[in-house]
Amino acid sequence: EKRWGVTASATPGTTLSVVKVGLRDDGPDVYDTPGLLMPDALGSRLTEPELGAVLPREFNPVALRVQPGGSVLLGALGRVDVIASELGAFFLTFYVAPGLTLHPTSTANVDDAYLAKHCGELLSPPFDAARLAELGSTPTDVEIDGRGFERAAADVSVSGLGWVAVTGSGRATLRVHAPPGALVTRREPLLPFEDLKALTAKSTGGRLVRGAGKKKPKGKAKAGAPGRKRRGSGR
Repeated sequence: EKRWGVTASATPGTTLSVVKVGLRDDGPDVYDTPGLLMPDALGSRLTEPELGAVLPREFNPVALRVQPGGSVLLGALGRVDVIASELGAFFLTFYVAPGLTLHPTSTANVDDAYLAKHCGELLSPPFDAARLAELGSTPTDVEIDGRGFERAAADVSVSGLGWVAVTGSGRATLRVHAPPGALVTRREPLLPFEDLKALTAKSTGGRLVRGAGKKKPKGKAKAGAPGRKRRGSGR
């Protein structure tokens, strides 16, 4: 049996030369070449454990209702603040790796001391305060014109971390914090009609539990059928 001997790695820069891969004995060949390190690629700045936490093997999107003056932290690597909104709260739906903790809180609570204190525990990655200081953070303001609550108005993408679908009415101003070099962009939503009731989460027992927007059926709930959980907390 023929063995190809080609491995895959999540770590950037591991392909050092051209690698020939034959798809079939009588078919075409594929050549894997060394990639280019893009200036806005956050992955090239992360350690292997950090990279393992932010690269998604699956998406379990989570929606959070955020009022003006509220924030959602993406581990200690990033943060989305709702600075202002004409008509109240917006829903932010996060498409990020399960290993990246989500933490809703008041913007007033978040400062350098708060991030350093909780980095590596409540907020990860990174996994220690020294790495947090080394990576740094830069804010980018994004204006969103809401299209109502039946569809997302826009996605805000953070290169290397994922994206946030923004849903609401009226105009809102978001401030997105990310390490310098991580590109923050606004685009048309990839999944504008996701079910907010099914994806909306609340914090319980130190976790974000999806399905917080669903109405509870009458009668006793069946044992052993909790909502979908992911890492994260709200304080």
